[in-house]
Amino acid sequence: MGEKKWSKICPDCGKEIYYSRQSGLTTSLLHNTKCKVCLKEYLKNKFKKKCPGCNKEMYLWNPNKLRESIETNEKCRKCKEEKYIHKEYIRGCPECGNLIKYSHNASLKQAISKNSKCYKCHCKNKDRVLKCVLCGKMRQLNSSNFYKSRSRNRVCLECARKKRKTGEYRFCKCCDKELFSGIREDKEFCSHNCVSLFKAGKPLLKRRRRKNVRCYECQKIFETINSRNSKFCCEKCRIKYFHFNGIWRPKFNPVGCEYFSELETELGWNGYYATKNYEYLIETNSKIYFLDYYEPTLNIAIEFDEKHHFTPDQIKKDLKRQNNIINHLKCEFYRVNENTLEIIKVS
Repeated sequence: MGEKKWSKICPDCGKEIYYSRQSGLTTSLLHNTKCKVCLKEYLKNKFKKKCPGCNKEMYLWNPNKLRESIETNEKCRKCKEEKYIHKEYIRGCPECGNLIKYSHNASLKQAISKNSKCYKCHCKNKDRVLKCVLCGKMRQLNSSNFYKSRSRNRVCLECARKKRKTGEYRFCKCCDKELFSGIREDKEFCSHNCVSLFKAGKPLLKRRRRKNVRCYECQKIFETINSRNSKFCCEKCRIKYFHFNGIWRPKFNPVGCEYFSELETELGWNGYYATKNYEYLIETNSKIYFLDYYEPTLNIAIEFDEKHHFTPDQIKKDLKRQNNIINHLKCEFYRVNENTLEIIKVS
């Protein structure tokens, strides 16, 4: 916007009107134009007519639009919308008497001719009852679920929950992808695409053959698809192999390691911790654990607790870990707080 040099007073309300250019001011003086507010009110009162449907006033901002609306006998917006409002086609259910709504008149006529019921009464039909394959329990189903379960021999919910836990891991016949059988014992393919390809005699091009490989750590022979990448039968073997060969070590706290070095000089201990040699590894039946500090001659284990150890979820995990270590080593267990450096004896 330019400077407020060129201005004039509105002839109706007396407010000052500013112009960015001198040419705009000269044209407004010639035509005696008004301000925006006065112009809107003038146009409202000048170009208006009554709606033929509801007798309400319609405001049109242009003389051409007013002429067109009078010629075509145009109605207001509300009267136009009433034309397209959806009519309700309602009928009562012959069994329960509940109201049923239909979208079209044709669907209502069809329902009357067939004497059709509501969805709840339709589902109550006693013919649609199936017997569970495993437990023999009878269950009532909808028409859609009835035909699905009849074709697939589905089981009831209780049996399905039990079966999901006792499923097996298998390989797909078409693409060799690992899949979980779950409820279906005869499951052989991972997807419908693999079923159609196998039936057509066109298995996937990237099909990989399974091979027998020996584990690097425990020397156990196991079956895999990728013989290059899979060198270990389980995660335990992978951790043990890399830890003892010095290739990999878990995350550690350098502040805790400094504390353990000072503790050793004071008491004359000779234990295991990350910066000195490596963290002591414990292998239980369920998991592998790495101790922050362990002294084998005195059979003492110490855990250095940071901030995240005091959250409610982590406290539960630490208690479980602590009990497993104590049961395995039968040692004296201590905990050290990072902020206060207080030593708490647990067992």
